[in-house]
Amino acid sequence: MPTQKRFKELSLVVFLLAVVVCSSIALAAYINGGIVTKLKVTVTEPISVKVIKELPTTLAPGDEAEMEFLISNTGTKTYLLNCTVVFPSPSDGLGDGKGFDVVYFIVNGEDRTKDLLDDGVAHIALSGGASADVKIRIKAHADVPAGTADITFKVVRSVVLNDPPKYIHLSWAVNDVYHTITIMWWTKYEVSGNTVVYDTEHHEKPSEYKYAARAKVYRVCSEKFHKCFPGYWHEVTLYGLKPGTVYYFRVGGPGGWSKEYKFRTLSPDQTLKIVITGDSRRPWGEGMELKREPWAVSNYPWSRIWLAKAIAEEDPDLVVFVGDMVNRGNIWENWAKWFEDVTDNYVTPDGRMIPIVAVIGNHEMGSYPNVESTYEWFKGLFANPGNELWFSLDLPHTHLTVLATTGGCVATWWEPMVKEAEEQVKFLEEDLAHAKERWKIVAFHVPYYDCFPSGTGYPSEVLLKYWAPIIEKYGVDFVFCGHVHNYMRTWPLKTVKIEEVPVNKPWTKVGYKHIYELKKSSEEGTTYVVVGTAGAPIDLYIKGSACDIRPFMAQARARHLYVLLEINETNVHYVAKDARGLVWDEVTYPFIVETFTTPTYNVRI
Repeated sequence: MPTQKRFKELSLVVFLLAVVVCSSIALAAYINGGIVTKLKVTVTEPISVKVIKELPTTLAPGDEAEMEFLISNTGTKTYLLNCTVVFPSPSDGLGDGKGFDVVYFIVNGEDRTKDLLDDGVAHIALSGGASADVKIRIKAHADVPAGTADITFKVVRSVVLNDPPKYIHLSWAVNDVYHTITIMWWTKYEVSGNTVVYDTEHHEKPSEYKYAARAKVYRVCSEKFHKCFPGYWHEVTLYGLKPGTVYYFRVGGPGGWSKEYKFRTLSPDQTLKIVITGDSRRPWGEGMELKREPWAVSNYPWSRIWLAKAIAEEDPDLVVFVGDMVNRGNIWENWAKWFEDVTDNYVTPDGRMIPIVAVIGNHEMGSYPNVESTYEWFKGLFANPGNELWFSLDLPHTHLTVLATTGGCVATWWEPMVKEAEEQVKFLEEDLAHAKERWKIVAFHVPYYDCFPSGTGYPSEVLLKYWAPIIEKYGVDFVFCGHVHNYMRTWPLKTVKIEEVPVNKPWTKVGYKHIYELKKSSEEGTTYVVVGTAGAPIDLYIKGSACDIRPFMAQARARHLYVLLEINETNVHYVAKDARGLVWDEVTYPFIVETFTTPTYNVRI
C-alpha cells in the first residue's frame, strides 16, 4: 500500500490518485430458489467504512434488498470519493432492467441515483472528520444466471478535492432588480461547493463574510435525448438586498472558492446604463464559413473577447444579450468556450460582475438544422424570471420585455415560429399593457425589420404579423434583435399595414410584407435595432443584394459593435461603439427629424 508521502508525490501527476475501499457482496448459486449473500468489507486509512445494514442471507430472483454504509474521513483533508457499483457481468448496466440493477443510491438522505446511473460514478466530498451515510438498494432480476456472482461497491479516494468554481455569472431569476440577484456557477463535481458568501464589506477569507446562502445544484440535461452536459451548475437567488448597494461575494465550498467579486443592486432613481449586443457564435463548419467568405472575417474568438472587455469598461448595470451565444447549443464545448470568452470578461476593472439578461436565439436550440433541439440547454445555463424564455424586468425608468424566437431549431422553421408567436401573444399584450415605466424596450432574436426584404416567406414575418401591432400599440420605444450579423437602426416608424403576399416556399405559400410610415418625432414611432455584432461573421451590406440598405434605415454598419443606452426619466442617450471605443452611431431620444436620410455604401460601412 503506498504511503502518504507517496500519495503526495503521485498527486502531482495524477489528480485522481486512488485507493480502493470495497465492500464485496458474494452472491452464491441459487439455493432453494434463492441467492445466498455474504458481505466482505476492506478498509483503507484515512477512510473508514462501517457496515450499518447487510443484505439478507438470501435473495430470490425479482427481490430487492438494501445495504447501508457509514463512510468516514478520519483525516484532516477534504477528499473526493468516486463511488460506483460493479456487477459480475461487464455488460450489465447499473439500471438497464436486466441482471442486477441499482434501484436507488442515497447519500445523507439525498437521492443521488440519477448521478450514479448517468455515467456509473457518483461523487462524495468528505471534509476532515465528516461522514456520509450511504444506502444502496439492489434488485436481482429474473434473468440473473445461476452460479456465484460478486457485486462490489467501490469507493475511489482522491488525495484532495480541487475543483474551484468556473463560469460564474449573474442575472435575475425574479423581477426585482432592487432587492435580489441570482448567481450561477459551474463545477466538475456536484459536491465541490454550493455556497455563496457575501457582505457589504471586503473580506480576505470566506469565513469572514456576514451572510451565506446555499445554491441548488443540478445537471443540464435533456431527458428527450438522454444527454447531459458535463459537470454541475449551482444557482442561488439572494433576497432582501439593499437598493443601490455594492456587495462583495465569493462562491464555492470543499472543492475551492472563487476570488472575491462584487455586484451592485440597482436603485429606482438612478440613471440606468444598459449594453445590448448579440450573436457571438463561432463560425459554422469548424471554420468553413471563414474559408468560404474570408471578407466576412469574424476573428473568432478574439472579436467577442475584445467586445466583452470593451463592454466591461463601460461599467453598465446589465448586458442584454439578444441570442446566438454559441453555434451549437447542444454541444458543451461551445458553451464552455463562450463562458470563458464572454462571462469571464463581463467584469469591470474594479471587480464588479455585470449581470446578463440572456435572450434565447435559434442556435441555443441545438445543432443545424434540427439536431437535439430543445429549450432545455438554454434554460439550464441561465436564470431568468418566469418560464425563462419570455419574461419582463422592471428597471429604473425602463420596462424590458424579452421574447423567444427560435423557430424550434437552428434552421428556424415556419410552423414552430407560428407556435412560438401565438403562445406569447397573451403575455406580450398583458405585459405591455401593465408597464408603467417611462421607456419601453422589447428584445428578441429574429428581426422583422432588417437588411433583408419582407414578404418573402422568411419565418420572421410570422413575428411581424402577430407582434408588431401589439408592440407599436403600446408605444414601445426600442425593439432590439440580433440574428442578422450587422448593425442597423431605423428611423422611428409605424407599421401601418401588414400585407399578405403569395410566396412559393415548401413551408408556406403566404408571406407577410410590412408597409410602414416614418415618423419625424421619435415619440410617435418605434425604433427597430439589429445588433447581431458580438463576434459572428459579418453580413455585408451590398447594393442590389438580399442584404441591402433599406429606406427605413437611419444608420447601418457592417462591423462588430455594441449599443450603450444611458436612460433617465426624460431622455435616452444612445450610442453604438466598437471594441476600440470608436463611435459609429449616436443620438439622444426623444428627438425630431425633418429629413429621413439613409446610410451610404462602404465596404466597411
